[in-house]
Amino acid sequence: MILRTIANCDNLIGPLLKTMNKGSFSELSLDMLVFSILRNLTDKQHVYQVLDSEAFVCSELRNVSDFTA
Repeated sequence: MILRTIANCDNLIGPLLKTMNKGSFSELSLDMLVFSILRNLTDKQHVYQVLDSEAFVCSELRNVSDFTA
């Protein structure tokens, strides 16, 4: 759910990161989030490789990369 929200709504990345900094996520939750990000990247590899007509990166991939950075 979190990963889907991050990929589709870039304006929610900041508030989610602030929530994570306050310690509301357990270590196991963070591990599962990392696992979900890696799984998403491998499962949607064919979608993320395709660039649009102006050679911009897919917005979902851009949002996920902004979150992980």
